[in-house]
Amino acid sequence: MSIRIEKIKIKREGPLKEDFYFEPGGFNLVYGPNETGKSLVVEAIISLLFKTGKKPKFEWGLRQWDLAGNVQVSGLGENPVSFTKTGKKLEDYWEEMENLPQDFSRLMVVKEGEVFLFDQGDTTGHGFLKKYLSGEGMLDVIQERIKATIKNAGVGEGKISGSNTGEIRKRNDALEKRNRLEKLISSAQAQYASGELSSLERKLKSLQAEFDGLEKARQHQAFCKREELKELEVKIARLPDEEKLSSLTSLISVYNSKKKEMEDKLAEAEKLKSNADKYNWARKARDIYIEAAGQSAAKPGIIVFILALLALAGSVASGWLGFNPGMAIGAGVSALLLILYFTGWQRAISTAGESRELERIKAEYREIFGTELASKATLDKAIEEMGKAFNRSEDLQREVNSSILPDIRQKESEISTRLKEYTGREVEQEEWQDAIRSLRQERERLNSQISEIKEDLAWLGVNPEQYLSKDPGVKWDPVRYSKLDEDLRETNASIEQEREELKSLKRQISMETNCDSDDMAELFNRLQELYEGVQAEYHSITAEILGKIYVNRVVEDLRQKENERIASGLESKELLEPLYQITGRYTNIHFNPDAGLRLISKEGEDFPLNMLSTGAREQVFLAMRLGFASIAMKGQSAFMILDDAFQHSDWNRRANLVHQAKVLATTGWQVFYFTMDDHVKELFLEAGQKLGDQFKHVELK
Repeated sequence: MSIRIEKIKIKREGPLKEDFYFEPGGFNLVYGPNETGKSLVVEAIISLLFKTGKKPKFEWGLRQWDLAGNVQVSGLGENPVSFTKTGKKLEDYWEEMENLPQDFSRLMVVKEGEVFLFDQGDTTGHGFLKKYLSGEGMLDVIQERIKATIKNAGVGEGKISGSNTGEIRKRNDALEKRNRLEKLISSAQAQYASGELSSLERKLKSLQAEFDGLEKARQHQAFCKREELKELEVKIARLPDEEKLSSLTSLISVYNSKKKEMEDKLAEAEKLKSNADKYNWARKARDIYIEAAGQSAAKPGIIVFILALLALAGSVASGWLGFNPGMAIGAGVSALLLILYFTGWQRAISTAGESRELERIKAEYREIFGTELASKATLDKAIEEMGKAFNRSEDLQREVNSSILPDIRQKESEISTRLKEYTGREVEQEEWQDAIRSLRQERERLNSQISEIKEDLAWLGVNPEQYLSKDPGVKWDPVRYSKLDEDLRETNASIEQEREELKSLKRQISMETNCDSDDMAELFNRLQELYEGVQAEYHSITAEILGKIYVNRVVEDLRQKENERIASGLESKELLEPLYQITGRYTNIHFNPDAGLRLISKEGEDFPLNMLSTGAREQVFLAMRLGFASIAMKGQSAFMILDDAFQHSDWNRRANLVHQAKVLATTGWQVFYFTMDDHVKELFLEAGQKLGDQFKHVELK
């Protein structure tokens, strides 16, 4: 009976804008351009028909759509079966059909051009070929009952070698237990030598007595060290600590800085005082300059004398003309001008001495300042500058006397006082730093001695409450003390070991035998009985492992015959006919367990399948799907879903592939082809017209 899809109903979701409803024929085309929901319809059919949830037979690679709908399939029973999101899947029905392998669904669906049949892990395709060509024979059934540990185990030189897991581990555990019991029996038979324990106890007593004497010497040594430590701590307490010494060093630094500041200011004041004489000269010179410049008079000009003569001539002329008023006026003007002229000469002669004084002032200014005295303003500027220097000198001297010098004396007094307190003597200024350095060195020396004594006390490790002031009469010897301590530990350990070995022997036997008794005889009898039982178990497990190892070897020998059956299946008509019809080149296919599948062309050329181009391999796998499906169904037919299975084939081969799909439909197989390729669509429409009602076509929008 043929297995066919009768109805498909998919609820709209994502790019699928309308509910998809389809009642297919034998040869079906579903065309959907990009983003119209073609892939969604394919994935919906897969998720409704096959197991795609947790732990599927293989990974479908579906997207997370919120899919809903149902697919009605006939041929699985008396009535059609409706497949939904929940409920049984086709794999559940495969289990009830003895002639179909579990992953038969891989032959029925080619999703988005993924026509390959083998998982990446099955690199040669051996596992797939066994399921379809050898019937999963008795060899697999036998070997499934033999664990991998036994299959990989070996036997040689009287030993079984292999991974420590499973039955081999169980055997190793039995062997280990048997050896453990043998050791216990040997220890019990030898009996325990009690004389050794008494000898060790006498030795312990002697060692302990000597050790106790040295322990008292250690306590007395610790007491002496503590007293020495107290003396050093008293000495170091009298010395200033680092904080005080650092403070004193800083104070000396400030003192030196202040002293340097005072010296600099006194030097500057002394330098400025050298300008005082210039200042005093400039002040006197300015007074002389002002007086000399004010008294000097200019000589009368010749123009005055000429005007006097002209006035006199006018007066004479007026007299001749008989113009008496004119003569009187001319005579008066002439007399007045002559008086002015001769008076001016007298003043010029009387101030000639003052002009020579100005020349002397200018010459001295040039000698003192190195420049020319141009005017009184030059003297004023020199007096102003010299006055500032003079005043600055006075200010510096007052600052030193009023603030800096008292501060220096106060700091000097404080430094001397503190150093006398720290050293017990007067320390000269030039010895200040040496005194501080000596104090530091003394403190470091005392600290070093204190650290050494503390280390000694820590090494002695005596509790202060146990310090012993009285000399015990035994000299402290750390080397002997350590040796005695080591000997005591070793002797105690030996005694404890001897005691524990006896207890442990009884305890081990008691645990192994589950016998709660302190009677050695009873424990030994129980141990002997247990040993005999473990020995028998070990022999039984060993015999079973050896049997399985040899059975596995026989099965491996029979594998060659199974490979021959696979090779025979690859030569079957059901496989070779579609291989040549679809590829148009390859007439045979061979299998090598190590190298995998190899194709033989009609010209006799040999090609490894994995070396072919992607398009050529897809054609080969499509042909193998058809062939394996025919072999698996044993004359029956089913449906095949092709999702753009021809997309990698060139245009010349597409027509042949479409033709083979049509031939498959005419033999009773139901073919579904989903595509977004316009060329493939036209080929299917052309091929489907010749099939009449058997061809169904739907386009998604």
